[in-house]
Amino acid sequence: MAKERYAALRGEFKRRGILQADIAAKIGRKEAYVCHRMTGKEPWSQEDQYTIMDWLQLPYDQMYYYFPKGGISIDKQERAATGQEQAMIAALRVLLHGSAPMGR
Repeated sequence: MAKERYAALRGEFKRRGILQADIAAKIGRKEAYVCHRMTGKEPWSQEDQYTIMDWLQLPYDQMYYYFPKGGISIDKQERAATGQEQAMIAALRVLLHGSAPMGR
């Protein structure tokens, strides 16, 4: 599951050829610190998030996309939901859209 965390951020780093050692140097931390954040063992500090967004020249209004809660994007959180959560999601869809999706 570690590979799924911060997928958009990982993709941006990969696209630019940025390594965890580069990130650590930029934010003034050790590489293990970055590893723990990228795997979701510890949360990113807000200061680190802004530093990385500035470094990559990404707009702040996209921070939720690069730093989603727990490192998992909303669509992946929904796919990971089980049991009662799935039932609640289905009920919300009925309320919002008027009918349940086909094939579920």
